[in-house]
Amino acid sequence: YDAVFGFSQGALMASLASHHGLRRAVWREMLTMPEYQQKAKGKQHRADAPPWKAVICACAANRPQIWDLLAKHYQVDVTATATIGIDLPSCHLVGERDPKAANSYAIAEKYGNNNDNNQKLVLDMKGVGHEIPMTLSRQQPHIIQQLHEWFPKAVRREQSNNNVTIQINTIRIESSTTTNRNSFWR
Repeated sequence: YDAVFGFSQGALMASLASHHGLRRAVWREMLTMPEYQQKAKGKQHRADAPPWKAVICACAANRPQIWDLLAKHYQVDVTATATIGIDLPSCHLVGERDPKAANSYAIAEKYGNNNDNNQKLVLDMKGVGHEIPMTLSRQQPHIIQQLHEWFPKAVRREQSNNNVTIQINTIRIESSTTTNRNSFWR
């Protein structure tokens, strides 16, 4: 995948899943569980890198207690100054009127500490709250322009023309009374 996009709590989840130390620790723990060992046999797993090349966080939520809980459980440094943190290019869309805008900046601080080539782009959306308005491209075209310039560099693609297509795939997750742990490996 070229990028993962998260809005609000989705941005927090994308950031957690992109954190180098957490990702490695989760894989190590999963591969010690017998039910996953059986399914993992002969399959290649890349704990060193997520399946995406960049992260886009919009109006990010931040729950320090979640970072602290995971850090304690997995014995990983998740502070903004961690030597192994989130080493992916990132774009952070922050609503000027978002009452939780400080969360977006806190999440942005967790990116780019250990990669000189990392591109972190923080874009302030003027007059916007906890949303991405449909009129953003008309009212603030500079934001869209900056995204068009950032994206090909972030995913290390040549920019052959000015058209950047972003395809959004939706994953539907349903809750049920039975849990199929084996579905993780499909």
